[in-house]
Parts: sequence; structure tokens; C-alpha cells
Amino acid sequence: AVPAAAERRLPWRIPAAAAAILAAAAAAGWWASHRPHGTPGAVSQITLAVLPFQNLGADPSIDHLRLALPDEIATTLSYIPTLAIRPFASTQKYAKGDADPQAAGRELRVADVLTGHFQREGDQLRVTLEVVDTDSNRLLWRDTSSAAANDVIGLRDQISTRLRQGLFPLLGAGAGVAEAATRPKSPEAYDLYLRSKPFTSDPDPNTRAIAMLERSVGLDGTFAPAWGELSHRYYYDATYANGGAAAYDRALASAKHALSLDPDLTEAAENLAIYEVEGGDLLGGLERASDMVRRRPQSGRAHFTMGYVLRYWGLLDESARECDAALEVDPHDRDFRSCSATMMLLKRYDRAAVFIALDAGSSWSLSTTIDSMLRDGRRAEGLRLLGDGKELLAGPEIGTLLSTGRSRAQKDAALAAVMTVLEIRDAEPKYFVAAYVSLAGHGPEALRLLRGAVQGGYLCHQAMDNDPLFDPIRQNPEFGAIRAESMRRQNEFVAKRGTGQAR
Repeated sequence: AVPAAAERRLPWRIPAAAAAILAAAAAAGWWASHRPHGTPGAVSQITLAVLPFQNLGADPSIDHLRLALPDEIATTLSYIPTLAIRPFASTQKYAKGDADPQAAGRELRVADVLTGHFQREGDQLRVTLEVVDTDSNRLLWRDTSSAAANDVIGLRDQISTRLRQGLFPLLGAGAGVAEAATRPKSPEAYDLYLRSKPFTSDPDPNTRAIAMLERSVGLDGTFAPAWGELSHRYYYDATYANGGAAAYDRALASAKHALSLDPDLTEAAENLAIYEVEGGDLLGGLERASDMVRRRPQSGRAHFTMGYVLRYWGLLDESARECDAALEVDPHDRDFRSCSATMMLLKRYDRAAVFIALDAGSSWSLSTTIDSMLRDGRRAEGLRLLGDGKELLAGPEIGTLLSTGRSRAQKDAALAAVMTVLEIRDAEPKYFVAAYVSLAGHGPEALRLLRGAVQGGYLCHQAMDNDPLFDPIRQNPEFGAIRAESMRRQNEFVAKRGTGQAR
């Protein structure tokens, strides 16, 4: 499985005195209307999405700012602990620039939407930001910044100051909100960082983005977000291209360096915790996730990351509690869909459906629903959907193995293809593929995959006990040996964690 901004492979896989008085009055009315119900003074997260900006001019040389500026603003806003901001990756579908903010807010299920536009006027670059209330379509805040077109750092600093002075109070942020620990120093390095933002995660564009970011951190090695973005790009190279173990090591090192520069860089911390557990470093991932929860106990992202890490530990009940805490804070974050895996492994299929619904209508949600059917006594219905040509989780090879009407040669080729999952670093896909291979009647291969999951750091004995897809191999002595190995490893980790022995 992969973290937060990345696409998960499996279910596991952002004045004048009079104006100040008016702003204060608007803030009071808006904040009152957005206060949580219940205990007076209670604190709750406000939800906000930042949409791609519009380039109102005809200058294509600055068109990359349509995505780069809102991504930067989303990062700035992420320092507000009581703000649940949608990952900018989930808003990029509105990049055409003709999105209606109210409609987008309803679709993204957020209380407020931040939009913006920019235009080059001579040697000046003007940027206007607006925040719109989703329910009423009322403009809550508007501000314009202007700087020399070649002074991107000055423009960044001006926008950041205006956000802190004007928007932060509207969002309930007090004076103690953390500020970014680093700022860019080299205009060329910062420009490269911004220009890398719009590149997709497909292998060729991702490689170009890596080259830009490597130049950026070479020119300015102290700007934490550039290191965080470079880590994210290396991870894509390791997971979806040909970067392999070397790219993964670079992703890990870059994320650690980003956090050494700015310990409050939320996305880097989340990604690093996930990189670590996916690579078998369960203690490192837990330490990272625990630190996130300590620093931001009201953050849904922090609780989600903790739930993700605990699933690899095999502490499924704890994982479920963290997933529920994340959803309570922010009931609409699409990335929380990964928690459906925890719930399925606990046989809480109704609860799994709640998390699957966070990404309703996607091919992922359909394939994960099929997975749930296979486990929840609706196997015939799930297999019928497979027979209609749907792909299941790990790809069409699994559908070939489980569907009727395929030749022996086709099934043999599909089995050989799915066994290549043993070569990847992440242990969790090996567990899920083992379950499907077991259901398809290939016991020795299923046991090999299952042992690979445990040896890779996916401590799944509780899941094995619950999972009906392993019924065909449950009585095999090797199945029991693998279960015992998982329990032994978990006991060792739990003892180091200092919380006593596993059941």
C-alpha cells in the first residue's frame, strides 16, 4: 500500500481600519455559524479544499502556477491543527479552471473552498485569493497580493503573511499556530520546485520532476518542502517505475531530511511513517506516527497514519480505533478509504463499506467491494462481477484465476504473473494476493506468499484467523507455522514497544 497523496494500489493501497473592523465582524459571524454543536467552546476541525487557480493572462511561461500556487497554499494552511484540508491531489480534477466553487465544495464535501487567479501585468504578478462558503455560496474572504514577476519568493512570503493575518483568524487559528520552519533562499531553486509540481506521477513526467527537484535542493538544501516533494517523487519511481530499492532508499533519506529541517511538515511525516512500515521498519513507522498524534491530536491525518501503521503490526483492534478517530474528525477524506482493509480483516464488513464509500464510484471502490463480497458470504455475487470483466484489486490476473471459463494455460500464466508480487518491498499486497490465490485453489503458492508477507513485516495472524479465503489451506501445518511466526514477531515488537505481550 502507499501513503497519502499517492494512489493506493490495494485497499491499503491542501488594511485599513474600516476593512479590519468589517473583517472582524465577518469572522465572528462565520465562526459562530461553523462552531461544532454540543459543548460550548468545543474545538472541531473545519473542512476546506484549495482548487487549482486560473491564469487570466496569455503568458504560458507562468502556467505552472495554476497548480503550484494552490499546492503551496494548501501546505501553509496545513499548519492549522483545527483545519482538515483536502489533499491537493484530490482537487486537481478541477484544473480546467471553470469549476463552480459551490458545486466543487459540495462534491468534495467541505465547508469552504479557496479559489484563486493570477495575471502578469508588465513586470508585476498579481494573485487574488477567495474563500467561499459551500452552503451559502457567500464570499467569506478575499485578498490580492502583488510582487515583481521574477520575485517568486517575495510573492510567496506576501501571500503567506496575508493568509496568517486575514484568513487564519477566520479559520479559528490562534496566534500559536506553527509556522513553516524553512523558507526558500534561492529564486532559481524555488522556481524549479514550483515548476515540478504539475508533473504527473507517470514514469516519464515523474523522472523529469525528479531532475528538477534534485537541481533545486542542490541549489538550496535548506527548504524542507522541496525535500519532501523529492521524497514523494522517489517513492513513485521505486513503486511504479524502475527505480527499485535505490529509489526507495533515496525516498526514505529525503523524507527524513525534510523532517529534520521542519518537524511540522505534515505530509512528509505521514509519508515517512508509511515508507517505514512498508519497508519492514515497524518500530520506526510507529514512532513516526505516534509523534504525529502527539503533535496534532486533533488531526484526522495523524490518526489515519497511526491506523495504517498498526495494521502492519497486526494490532487490528487498535488500528480500527484510530481509523474511527480519523473519520470522526474528518468524515470525507478520500485517503481514509484504506481503512476498509482493517475493517475487512476484522470481519466488520458494514464498517468497511463506510470507508469504501469515501471513494464511491471509482474502480477502486468496485474492486474493493468485490473483495468484501468474497469474504462476507457473497462469494457467488462477487465472482459474478468478476465474470463481467471487472478487475479485482491486484489486476486482471486475479480475475483470471478466480473466474470460470478460462483455460488452464491462461490460469497458469496468471498465477506466474501474480507470484511476482513477492519481488516488491511492501508486504501487505502479498497477504491479500495470498488470500485470492488460496481461494483459487493454489495452496503451495498461497502459503509461499503468506510467508513472504510475514517475513516482510506484515504481522497478520489475527487476520489469518478471521479470513475465510484461507479456509482451503487452514489445516495445512505450514499455515500454522506461518501464524506462529507472525505471533512471535509481533510479541517481539510489542515487547520493544513496552505495552506487554500480544494475545
